[in-house]
Amino acid sequence: MNVWPDTRPASFRGVTFEVRTADVEAGRRRVVHDFPLRRLPGFEDLTERDGVIGVSAFLIGADVLDQRDRLLDALRREGSGRLELPWISPAQCITISVPRWRYNFYEGQYVEVTLEFLPVSEVNYPVSTANARANVVRAASAAREATAADFADVFRVGQSPAFVLVSARRQLTEWLDQFEAVRTLQAVSVVTNSAFDWALFGLRQFNSLSDSEVLAGQIKTLFEQVTQTVLTPIDAIDALESLWDYEPEFEESSTTPSRLIEAANARATSQNWQRNAVATACEAAARADFESHNQAIELRDALLEQIARLMEDAERSVWLALHTLYANVKRDLTGRSENLGTVTTVSYQAVLPCVLISQRLYGTGVRASEIYARNSHLIEHPAFVPSGVELEVLSDG
Repeated sequence: MNVWPDTRPASFRGVTFEVRTADVEAGRRRVVHDFPLRRLPGFEDLTERDGVIGVSAFLIGADVLDQRDRLLDALRREGSGRLELPWISPAQCITISVPRWRYNFYEGQYVEVTLEFLPVSEVNYPVSTANARANVVRAASAAREATAADFADVFRVGQSPAFVLVSARRQLTEWLDQFEAVRTLQAVSVVTNSAFDWALFGLRQFNSLSDSEVLAGQIKTLFEQVTQTVLTPIDAIDALESLWDYEPEFEESSTTPSRLIEAANARATSQNWQRNAVATACEAAARADFESHNQAIELRDALLEQIARLMEDAERSVWLALHTLYANVKRDLTGRSENLGTVTTVSYQAVLPCVLISQRLYGTGVRASEIYARNSHLIEHPAFVPSGVELEVLSDG
């Protein structure tokens, strides 16, 4: 029995069009072989397969050229997209030939488009999402290691006047206060993590200020546990964002060698915390799942901007680690964003229920709750969406 209603609108990546005809290859794929001195050829039965979907589409209306541009933009994007056609089950497809469109002056507001699609399978066409995520996690860990080593080489308070120790302690206290303020005041969902609490307690004792390697290791351990103290990776990113460019106030003076050591300690401390915060946010982004293309791209651009800023004054080993992290974050988030829907807006000139809007947009009413959740500040009741209101919706990838 055909479970797909004949009224299902045709669309690709959420861009709708009209269909004149659609032809589909289906059946089994076989290869025929001729052999010497044999009257009948032999054949190999390879597999059942769904073949090319040929579509003769058209667009019509006063805005037909705008419709054409939207459809061509969807067809030009890399990767696969969701194809929906009347009488055919929705499928992830790629275009296998360059689409052709035709506009006839004598036909007026009418454009014909010839399309060819091929269904693709995640099993038959694997992507590198898992590897890309793992590469970001490894690169973030390497960046924290390089940061710790660089800090240990620069930071020192031994055999210096007491004010150098006092200044270093004050800098560390301000960073810890900022970190805990971010963790609590931003309403981040915190879960029990004894390793994190122990690392935080150890830093508060200030016993390791005279041993820069131990201090660097404690700070690195603290950040390694951040993603384990919150309920979601997005919570971790929210908690870390305020640390990216935070820097305690410090009046730098170059009057004496001890003052130079004090200034170098302050710079090294700020660089250490900022680099750890950005690297850990990148790791959290690799573990996160995103709702939309927009969300993934916005976070990608924010992280890349911060990594590039930190690379400006980094030593060679840290620069190389941050450069590797930059490349992996860009590859991971760009790749995963391609198959995500884009946040856009729609409006209707009539009062409609969310379930009918879901049916019009996606061919099914099951996403009515998603539409209401995104726009609950504009809708008093899901059965009565006011006319003319611009609703935020998610198009299919």
